Amino acid sequence: MLVGNLTGLTELYLDGVNVTSSHDRKEWSRVISSFLPNITGLSLCRCSLLCPLFKSFWQLRSLSVLRLDLNDLSRVVPDMFASFSSLNTLSLVGCGLEGFFPGVIFGIPSLENLDLSHNKLLSGSVPPFTKTWSVKSMRLSFTNFSGIIPSSLSNLRSLSEIDLSDCLFTGSLPSTFASLTEP
Repeated sequence: MLVGNLTGLTELYLDGVNVTSSHDRKEWSRVISSFLPNITGLSLCRCSLLCPLFKSFWQLRSLSVLRLDLNDLSRVVPDMFASFSSLNTLSLVGCGLEGFFPGVIFGIPSLENLDLSHNKLLSGSVPPFTKTWSVKSMRLSFTNFSGIIPSSLSNLRSLSEIDLSDCLFTGSLPSTFASLTEP
């Protein structure tokens, strides 16, 4: 009902607004995609939302900012997030995510900010990075990401923040890590 008459809205930030109806908590993604097809920025942190994400949600091709922190998404992360080709920011902090994080999401060309922290049941690995990726901030702390930190991390020339604390990475930091200084 809130967004039904706002079809021209391109950004919606309702952090902390508690969706009290159990029906609305489960239907939120269908409602957003039905009434706000041109939305570019969506932030619904701490809104008591539940999964699943409806098929129509993946049609939001203009979405560049998606923040769903601290909602009960308790699911495996769908690789469909990679279909948001304009996605600049993806933040899924403390959502109870589980399973293996799809590496294809790291390949979204426009992705600059990725925060998956505080999802202890989420595992994955950091892929090799190319010089074309524009990642500025990557937070994977308090997850089960593992493996070796790739030396290609030095290819991320725009990287200003990386948090890999309390993960399961092995080995030493690559020597190329030292080249991550501002030009």
